[in-house]
Amino acid sequence: MLISVFLIFILPSPTVAAPAPVGVCYGRLANNLPTPTDVINLLQSNGISNVRIFNPDPTTLRSFSGSGVRLMIGVPNEVLPSLATGNPTFSLQWLQYNIFTHIPPNQIRYIAVGNEIILQYPHYTPYVVPAMLNLYQALQNLSLADYIKLSSPQVASVLSASYPPSSGTFDPYIKSAMLSLLQFLHDSKSPFMVNIYPYLSYTSNLIKTPQAVAPVLNASGSLHGGTTVPHL
Repeated sequence: MLISVFLIFILPSPTVAAPAPVGVCYGRLANNLPTPTDVINLLQSNGISNVRIFNPDPTTLRSFSGSGVRLMIGVPNEVLPSLATGNPTFSLQWLQYNIFTHIPPNQIRYIAVGNEIILQYPHYTPYVVPAMLNLYQALQNLSLADYIKLSSPQVASVLSASYPPSSGTFDPYIKSAMLSLLQFLHDSKSPFMVNIYPYLSYTSNLIKTPQAVAPVLNASGSLHGGTTVPHL
């Protein structure tokens, strides 16, 4: 079982954002896994109330139902073409059959539409935003669009420069795809999500100084480059 910490990065806005939730990723690509029930007991005993799961496995979702744990649920990359080329009605049916049949909507905080697509799986890139638009319309039809937010987590290397935060720059080769995604996130007031592994980077000497790790770990944020936006 893979369990790792996840953070939600919020796009800067004129209003003060609430503190970003911290939780764990619950991966199931392994053998000799504990049952979902045992995992939930472990989470609850450690006060963990936010969990990311990478696909809408019915058994896992039913196990979390009623637990009080809030979920970020992944839409598998290979599902995106059908969601993108369908219509909002198809997306609504997909949500009902694959997610809402197994767990109540009030336990779902985010739906992650694909994972690390733009750099790692670029052949799915044209389907990301169209799929998100159809899913968003489906959530609007269910009056859930203000509660369940859509995003599409990207690999951290979409940033060609990341430190200090005020100098952050997206890879110019993916600028068009990133702008399209960021426009959707801005319009829907949704978070921009990045998969980061600071410990692995630190142990690989990709991060040269403790200062580079501090912005991730410092909950109060820090100011860089004369900006007035605190960076976590």
